[in-house]
This record gives sequence, C-alpha cells and structure tokens, in this order.
Amino acid sequence: MGVIRLILALVVLIFHCPEGVIPRFLHPALAVQCFYAISGFLMQLVIQRYQQSGGQYWYMAFYKSRAFRLLPLYWIFAFLMIVFCNNGVLGGFSSIGNIQGILIYCVTNIVILGQDILRLVYYDLDSHQFHILPAFTEDMKVVLTPHTIFGSAFTVMGQSWTLSVEMWFYLLVPFLLLRRIEVLIGIIGLSILSRCVWAHYGYTHHTFMYGIIMNEIAIFLSGALAARFYRYWLEDGKILRLLSRYTSERQAQWLVKSLGFIALPLLIEYYYEGWNYFPSGGSWDSGLLNVPYKWWAVILFTVLSLPFLFYSMSRLKIDRFIGDLSYPVYISHFFIISLLEKTSLSKEMLVVYTMLLSITVSIIMIYTVERPLDKLRHRLFLNKKAKLSFA
Repeated sequence: MGVIRLILALVVLIFHCPEGVIPRFLHPALAVQCFYAISGFLMQLVIQRYQQSGGQYWYMAFYKSRAFRLLPLYWIFAFLMIVFCNNGVLGGFSSIGNIQGILIYCVTNIVILGQDILRLVYYDLDSHQFHILPAFTEDMKVVLTPHTIFGSAFTVMGQSWTLSVEMWFYLLVPFLLLRRIEVLIGIIGLSILSRCVWAHYGYTHHTFMYGIIMNEIAIFLSGALAARFYRYWLEDGKILRLLSRYTSERQAQWLVKSLGFIALPLLIEYYYEGWNYFPSGGSWDSGLLNVPYKWWAVILFTVLSLPFLFYSMSRLKIDRFIGDLSYPVYISHFFIISLLEKTSLSKEMLVVYTMLLSITVSIIMIYTVERPLDKLRHRLFLNKKAKLSFA
C-alpha cells in the first residue's frame, strides 16, 4: 500500500508543476480523495489501540499523536516558503495595519485547521469581512477586484488545505470509528446527500465538491469500512479458514496474499491510463454529482483493493519505507517548485528535478525528523503493546 500512497503524492506534485516530460495522468483532486480513503482505512485500524492504551481522556492522546505526525514537517516547509519564496498576503496586511488579516493569516498557517474553509470565501478589504464565494464557474473575475482577496491567498502552501480536511476527520475519529457499521453507513448516506444539496444549488466546482469535510466524510468512512472488512475477514483468518476447506492452509494463505500483489499493478495501471477508458457514461458537469462516473469508479476500486494490499504488504519494510515518503513528498514539493521556478531550468524539465529533489529531501526528512518524532509520539501516546508502524 505504500507504493500507492507515494504514487498519489507524485500525481499531485506533477500537476503542480508546469507540463513537462513526465505526463500528467490521474486528476490531482481524485488522487487526494484516494488519499482520504487510505486515511480512513489506517485510522480505523489504529483507533482501538489508542482506546486500549487506557485513561479517561485517551482520545487526547490520539489528537496529540496526529498533531505530532502532521505539524512539525509542515512547519518546516511553511517557514521555508515564507522566508525564501512567498509570504502570501502577510506583507500587504502588514503594510496597511490590518490586524484582523494578520491574525487570520498567522493562526491558519500555524495550526492548519481552517485552511479548507478559507478556500470557500473571499475577503473584502473595505469592509474587512469574509463572504462566501458564489456558485461559480471557472471564471472568478466576478468577485476578484482590487478590493477583494481570495481566501486561498491566506495559505502559504497551495496544497496544505487538504491537511485541514484530514484534521477535521481526525477530530471526529474517536466519535465515529468505534460505532456500529450501521452508523457509518448512515453518515455516508448523509454525506452523499450533502454533495447532492451543494450540486443542486450550483456549487459544483471542485473547490466545494471535494474540499469540504461534510462532503468528503463518505470517502474517509468508505476506507474505514474496508478496514473492518480486513479485520473481520483477513486478519481474523475467516477467508483462510473458508479456503482451507478446499485446499491446504499454506496454499490458502498464498492465494490470499497473491490477491494484494495482483491488485497493486492493476491499480497502478488503472490510475495511469485505465480510468480514461472506463466504459460507463457521464462527462464533466453531467455525470454523477457533476463528475464522470469513472471518477467514482477509481475511488471504489481503490477502497476495494486496500484490504488485500495491506494484508499482502504491511510487513514488507520496503513498502513501508516507500509509504513513509508520501507525506514529506506531498508537503515539500510546493516549496521545491517555488525555488526551481526562480532558476533558468526549462519548464519541461522542472517536473523531473522537482520529483528528484522532493524524494531526496523526503528521505532526509524521514531519518532526521519523521523517525525520531515517530518514536517519541509512540512512546508518549501509545503503550508498548499498542505501537503500530503506520499509526
């Protein structure tokens, strides 16, 4: 599963670069949504370990662990971005003494939470008030004037708002992922209804459709349901016992593990090219919830593959290491692109150098920041019995 996580991070990296020698394939918004499904899968597997770690306020240990996981690396690259590349609207707010703008900028860029909400609004410099963006097409000149600022301009790094969506989900995890399956299915239904309501009122642009936790919670929880399938059928050995009636136990285990190794190249090929040829109808603005049916097929196939990928590969050190690269690649690439755009590199080759530098920097970050912090947070927030390498 680590390979899939890294590929999805590279999809976003490629689309943030100018078009070059490495072709774009999967839609970056779709890659983010597949990430959400994987996040739901992993959080479902780990949350009971935190509950078992004891204490009346065990969920606070979970929150602190998530903060340890996301914030330090984010702070490093947000700081580098401000110092070397861009401070967003901070300079403008400082020059006119707009304290409200400065505070909003500082708070959202430090804690991350709320960056997703800022993408849904614009800021009026005259009234010093935020207004929700209209139900809009790609042309936003209707609200962009010398006296207005898009809320997204408050964010130092263009990709970090997705972490805010993740953090909203993490806040809900202790209250959702220990519930019965009927509750999760009901919430998935409400989330789909939310998408329908937004679409009904014309808010079909991706800013609204995949950037709001109430719409995205269905995808997180779909990953959580896949984890419950893994726990019940694979980890507990029910599928193995069923297959052992017709073959030997070793052959049954080999057969189940092979499913993950077969699913991996098939899913990669599907990401790269196959989804473009999905036979079902639907096109942009006319498919299911205004995206093509193939969009939802990619998410569905990802969710269905997760239990088998995890069962086959979770114990492979190389796969875990590749998966560990995904977050530093995702969080560092925007800064690296901004630096390289200041050089004389051709636009066609910028994507290659960005990818190489991002992976190199990520390897350094794993050994100097990620691994030491992982050991610390597991020691602080999980007892010895509860430790998980992917938590």
